[in-house]
Amino acid sequence: MDSKKTIASIVELLAQKRALMRSVYDITKEQNGQMKRENIDVFLANLKKRQLLMDEIDVIDAKFYRYFVQMKKLMGVDSLDDVDTLKHPELKSLKDGVREILELVREIKSIDEQSSSMANESMARLKEDMKALQQRKQMGNKISSGYASTYRHAQGVFIDNKK
Repeated sequence: MDSKKTIASIVELLAQKRALMRSVYDITKEQNGQMKRENIDVFLANLKKRQLLMDEIDVIDAKFYRYFVQMKKLMGVDSLDDVDTLKHPELKSLKDGVREILELVREIKSIDEQSSSMANESMARLKEDMKALQQRKQMGNKISSGYASTYRHAQGVFIDNKK
């Protein structure tokens, strides 16, 4: 395979990855909204969808890497920066595609950090609510234990007799 075909294959894989990354971005934005509304079921369903997309991206990345290594060998370079884009103008679209994907990754990471922060806040509130509930339960047990222990051994203390 010559360098032009290899570059074409890489550009095609990059387009597939870009489309999948946009889907991941859209799902991530939706997840963030679901986290704000505390709609956990939809959040978890979106998390599964997102993981499936990321698995597909991993497969594409493996193919991309193989072609990329092959392309560098064919061109005799160690980095894309060493390649003259005037001699290989198709590399410009490759570099632009990589730049666009990296920008999507940054945006996804930013949204993920917001979601993570919201999840941590929700967990902290939940822990506080659980502590308060446990304290109320203990207080209720203390209050009720004073009444229950006095007459626990007696059976039928109050008996009405008809006269």
